[in-house]
Amino acid sequence: LGWAARHRRSLAIIIPLLIALAAVRWWGIGHGPALADDEGTYVAEAWAIQVKHSLAPYTYWYDHPPFGWMQISAFTWLSGVFHSGGLDVVAVRRMMVGYAVIDGGLIYLLARRLGIRRGLAAAAVALWAFSPLAVGYSRMVYLDNIALPWVLAAFVLAATPRRSLWSQTAAGAMFALGVLSKETMILLLPG
Repeated sequence: LGWAARHRRSLAIIIPLLIALAAVRWWGIGHGPALADDEGTYVAEAWAIQVKHSLAPYTYWYDHPPFGWMQISAFTWLSGVFHSGGLDVVAVRRMMVGYAVIDGGLIYLLARRLGIRRGLAAAAVALWAFSPLAVGYSRMVYLDNIALPWVLAAFVLAATPRRSLWSQTAAGAMFALGVLSKETMILLLPG
């Protein structure tokens, strides 16, 4: 209760923004953007983990590090997506809404930790929430969308005001999980 009372102004700003972000991402999720082949590939790899107990549907497969579709597999296992009878890619897109909401919260938190005022931090989240390009791409089952929360969490932990060894270690671990979700996230290491 003490934490919530101290941050009530920020919570009053960010909670409605995150609800709006989720609503915008959720509305019409099965109709746009058009399904992409990479989405089917990642869902198939999640299926292979869950059903075939292997990292890929084919033994000769070469692709990204497996942590991204391991997360998809955990979601499909918990939600029973592969047994629902619907379009699996659209069902997994619902998972992407959760990642986008987490991204929005982390964007706000990172902005505040970098000393940006509440209004501008909220504007950054609103830009993420309502930009048509961001809405379209963050709905899709792309490994980039799965890796982004891990990398943002790393930046939030690295910018913690306490500067403790534990927060720096956790930042490194979060960044590693982001890279293991999509290897191109390593390009953000200088940040």
